[in-house]
Amino acid sequence: MTTDLVIEGLVKRFGGTAAVDGIDLRVRQGEFLTLLGPSGCGKTTTLRCVAGLELPTSGEISFRGRVFAAPGRAVFVPPDKRRIGMVFQSYALWPHMTVRANVGYPLKMAKVPRAEIRDRVHEMLGRVGLADRADEMAVALSGGQQQRVALARAMASRPELLLFDEPLSNLDAKLRYQLRDEIRSLHDQLGTTSVYVTHDQEEAMALSDRIVVMNAGRIEQVGPPRDLYARPRNAFVADFMGYQNILPGVVAEGRDGGLAEGRDGGHLVRVDGSTLAVAVPGVPPGPAGTATSVAFRASAVRLDPYTDGPSTELVGRVLRSTYLGRSLNLLLDVAGVRLRTQLDEGSLGRVGPELPAPGEELTVHLPARAVVPLAPVNAAEPVGAAHPVGAAAG
Repeated sequence: MTTDLVIEGLVKRFGGTAAVDGIDLRVRQGEFLTLLGPSGCGKTTTLRCVAGLELPTSGEISFRGRVFAAPGRAVFVPPDKRRIGMVFQSYALWPHMTVRANVGYPLKMAKVPRAEIRDRVHEMLGRVGLADRADEMAVALSGGQQQRVALARAMASRPELLLFDEPLSNLDAKLRYQLRDEIRSLHDQLGTTSVYVTHDQEEAMALSDRIVVMNAGRIEQVGPPRDLYARPRNAFVADFMGYQNILPGVVAEGRDGGLAEGRDGGHLVRVDGSTLAVAVPGVPPGPAGTATSVAFRASAVRLDPYTDGPSTELVGRVLRSTYLGRSLNLLLDVAGVRLRTQLDEGSLGRVGPELPAPGEELTVHLPARAVVPLAPVNAAEPVGAAHPVGAAAG
C-alpha cells in the first residue's frame, strides 16, 4: 500500500527541552493513525509540525513525495499551502458567523467560485447532519454540534490529509461515543489519510487502523489496536493500554540451576521482593536471574482452575472489595504483593451468598496465556518489531 506521510528523524526543541526526540513514522494512504500518550509526550507537537504550525528543529516531513519541512535544507511549506484539514480541541469557530459561513470561509479565502462553495458547504453539512442548522449562529449550537461544524469546515476543502488534535476531549461521554463513530465513518467515506491525537486509550482503539504510543518525545510501540491490547511491549505501553497488574521480577531458577517451570508448564517469573512466582508462556527473555516484568489484566484472574494450559494458583487475603453490579473488583495481598482482580457476574455465585470481605482468604487462578512478559521502557530493541512502521497491519 502507498505511503502518504513520511516523518524522518523529527526533533522539536523548546529551549533545551526536546518535546519530540527523533521519531520516524510512515502513514499509509487512506490509513487512520492515532498518536496516543499522556500530556507532554510529544503527540500534539508532532501533529503541529505536520500541520506547519510548528517549525521542526531537525528532521524531515513529506507528504506524497512533497517535502513539507526540512530545516537542514531550509525548506518550509506554510500551513495554507499543504492541503491539510485540521480539527482542533477548542472547535476554533468564528463566533460572529453562521454555521454556513464558518464552513465556507476557508474556501472563500482560497478564492473558490461562489457556486462551488455553496455546493461543498451543503454537502459537508449534510454529511455531519447539520444541513437544517446552516443559517444559525455557530456559537448558539451545542458542543457536539459545534464540533461537527469544525469537522465539516476541515473537510470542505477536500484535504488530502486530515489532522485531529483531541477533538472530543471537551465533550461528555455520550457525545464522544457518538462523534468518534461519525469521524471514522466520514474518514472511510471520503478516503482521506487521517492522523488523530488523543490520550484516551478506548478512543484510540475504536478509531484506529494503527496506534502509535508515545512517551517523553519518543515512540514506544506501533501496531494495530489488537496487537497493543494483547501484546504491549513494555510497562509504559501496558499501563497505557489498561493493564492493572504490572510486576517487576526475574526469570526464576529451578533446583537444577536451569529455568524454573510452572506446575503445568510455562517458565516462572519471581516477583521482586516476594515469594510470588507467576507462570509465563513463550520463550523466556534470558537465563535464570534475567530482570523482566510481567503484566496481566484484573479480568484475567478466575475463581475456577484452568484446565487448558499452564496457570498459577494464587492464595491471597482480601484488602478491599468493590461491588459494581456486573462485576466485583478485589484488591488482594498475595505473598506480600498487591494484585487487582475483577470477577465477572457469572463468577459471583461461586463465592457464596456473601461477597468476600476484607480480611478473608481467597484462592484464585491466573492462566499463563494471559500474562505478558515486558521489555524495558525505551529499550534498544526496534519498536514495533512484530509490525514494523509502514508494514501491513494484521
